[in-house]
Amino acid sequence: MGMGIEGERKIIVSSVSPFFLKTLMEVALEELLTKQEVAEILKVGVKTVDYFISVREIPFVRLRKRCIRFKKSRVEEYLNENEEGGAHDSSID
Repeated sequence: MGMGIEGERKIIVSSVSPFFLKTLMEVALEELLTKQEVAEILKVGVKTVDYFISVREIPFVRLRKRCIRFKKSRVEEYLNENEEGGAHDSSID
């Protein structure tokens, strides 16, 4: 897999399901994180991330049955939406 002009990513696809290809193309331009990376960002264990996935607490992309990734921007949004004690905390009223 080579790099094109100015670091452009090239994706080589052979006999992939249309659904998988569509999902891959939707996230190809965005940085994807593994469960381990998300756990490190959230300062929790991987099992906690698994729980968040099971209850749909955190947005994720399922590329295959056992291949889950997270869009970095969505993880950052999740953190911002669940932030407490900041300027957006309405529980102080």
